[in-house]
Amino acid sequence: MLELEKFLTEFASALQVVKLYTLEHARSKQAVDKVYERLLEILNRNEEIVIGIVGEEFVSGKEVFFELSKRMKYLISDLISKGIEKIILIRGVTIEELYNFIKLLITKREDIKVDYEKYLSLLEVEHISVGRIKTPDSLGKERVEMKDLQIGEDVVGVVTNLFADILFNETIDVIQTRFLINNLFMKLLNGEFSLLTISMVKEHDVLTFIHSINVAILSMFFSARLNFNKENIIDIGIAGLFHDMGKIAISKELISKPGYFNYEEMKKMQRHTIIGARILLKYVHSLGVLPALVAFEHHLRYDLGGYPKLSYPYKPHKVSLIVSLCDFYDALRLRRSYKKAYPPEMVYNIMLKEKGRFLDPLLFDKFFSIMGVYPVDTVVELSNGFLAVVKEENEEDIFSPKVEVISLSDKSPILIDLKKRKDLKIKYSVKY
Repeated sequence: MLELEKFLTEFASALQVVKLYTLEHARSKQAVDKVYERLLEILNRNEEIVIGIVGEEFVSGKEVFFELSKRMKYLISDLISKGIEKIILIRGVTIEELYNFIKLLITKREDIKVDYEKYLSLLEVEHISVGRIKTPDSLGKERVEMKDLQIGEDVVGVVTNLFADILFNETIDVIQTRFLINNLFMKLLNGEFSLLTISMVKEHDVLTFIHSINVAILSMFFSARLNFNKENIIDIGIAGLFHDMGKIAISKELISKPGYFNYEEMKKMQRHTIIGARILLKYVHSLGVLPALVAFEHHLRYDLGGYPKLSYPYKPHKVSLIVSLCDFYDALRLRRSYKKAYPPEMVYNIMLKEKGRFLDPLLFDKFFSIMGVYPVDTVVELSNGFLAVVKEENEEDIFSPKVEVISLSDKSPILIDLKKRKDLKIKYSVKY
């Protein structure tokens, strides 16, 4: 990480020198030569370097350069304005290719009449490539900017491609993964809590991906409220996204089977934790160990009564317990081929029975104090017969949120804090 940070610092400095003087000036050549030496040192130990821009930060593999990015906002803004979200430097790069790449970066966009990939090709640059972070071709639309991705087909398409690449090509686009998770996290920060009520998709073969997205979002939302820092929240989101990775190796027929599994089917299904961990262990160098750990542990249970069975004392990682809780919560809410989505009050009661067994009791209490029994946007019937929409939770009383009464008149909406109205209660949820 330190070497790459030095490379980015020296590269940004060289760009400034070239802009101040010219590419042919002696000081410019000295600065670029220094960058090239640093680049060769790194490429002697790595086949390639992939540098991406996620949000407003430089990232490479599992590393996010927060402090460096703050100092280089000008460079990040300049690259984004040119449509460069990712830079790949491959072993074998020559000093001439580096000079031509810098020439590309200091040239005004309007003076380049072709796309940057073609421009680099014309300059005979074979070991450096640039581009945007890809979006799924399967969407059949004009290119969608990642910052504008909508929950639904857009994100499901990206996640489907990520999982397919791992399964069939044994590769993972770490930059795109971080870009996606950062995108979802920023939507949460901007108050788009409708993300917590993702609409269902009919085709069953994408339900695993929808569930994975839900768990990633819920895990980030919950961990943010637990005061994890942004870097850790993004890592937790990635672990949540890949927690069920092992299911891609299980047949669709088994996953979509209605009713209960027999003994052999249950054993096959339970192996998804081990399969997922083995797959993700291949990417520890780029994703870190957390996704593999969570994939292995998310069904262990708080009391270790789950699977895989262990023959020694073990305490699951806190993040595994967070993802496990969010996984349980979303699985109950998600409509499947063999069950309807359970109403919020039933979800709470089912999970309450597992408090201290499947679920960490402290995390359980905190989760529902944040989420409430009735999530925001749930339509409920009140004890006086009126319908209302949940607008805000009350952490002190999870059964008594603030609600807006639905009125057919033109009067202003009536907002009621049920915690303060002892004469009113929620009878049951109507739409969730």
